[in-house]
Amino acid sequence: MLKIGLINYLNAYPFSWPLIRNHKQKGKWKTVLARPGELNQLLAQGELGMSLVSAFEYLRNRDQYILAPGIALSSKGYVDSVKLVSKVPIKKLENKSIYTTSASATSISILKILLGEKNIKSKALIDYDCHQGVPKEALAALTIGDEALTEDFSAFTYSWDLGAAWRELFKRDIVFALCVIRKDALEIYPKEISFLVKKLQNAPTESFACEETFAKNCRQTYPEIIKPMTYLRNLHFECGEAEISNFNFYIELCAKHQLIDQVFEAQYYTE
Repeated sequence: MLKIGLINYLNAYPFSWPLIRNHKQKGKWKTVLARPGELNQLLAQGELGMSLVSAFEYLRNRDQYILAPGIALSSKGYVDSVKLVSKVPIKKLENKSIYTTSASATSISILKILLGEKNIKSKALIDYDCHQGVPKEALAALTIGDEALTEDFSAFTYSWDLGAAWRELFKRDIVFALCVIRKDALEIYPKEISFLVKKLQNAPTESFACEETFAKNCRQTYPEIIKPMTYLRNLHFECGEAEISNFNFYIELCAKHQLIDQVFEAQYYTE
């Protein structure tokens, strides 16, 4: 049976909600809900046939993958759920250790690029468990997703929103997540994948068309997050020409900052 990964964060709920509630298709595939970092690993290991994953996961294992068209999670400048919190001004993090969560590979790459563009060289990036919260001893920490929206950061004087910083610096938005298909899974499950690609392409429109019911489910599923619909309206859920251009720009910057070996052309699924 085909397994499809769905991101277990509010920001991806417009994609996952229509699939989770589609009982008519039960038994044709299995949904796996997890944080992006875990989905990245499961997809790379072949435990999933397709998944919404960190954009950077496609970059580092692109030979195994193909991108589903029309499906992306992007910022609109300020995003609030991807930020660096710090006890000192950002420019004073030179040669200092920064705690980072492995919950998302894209956010770490974005942080590295932004620091690199500002010529700030950190001493080290130290991984921490997002389930446990930011360590008390951290001078600065990258926090993402629902934890970034709900955790108490009163111990930190400064907050650097990476979506806003990216737009200010590059006049572009960030593509955080994409739908990625394993090439070997496509050979085994072509019909199921074709159906799911269409379903995911239409999922955000379906979610927001049922706004009252969808909003109620958002509050029930993510009760800690205040005003979930207001937060979701700060995001893009499509992948048109602008998002493709922004993603290609991100690939170029990853190569510039030596996060990948070279610039390449992304491959997209077609029937």
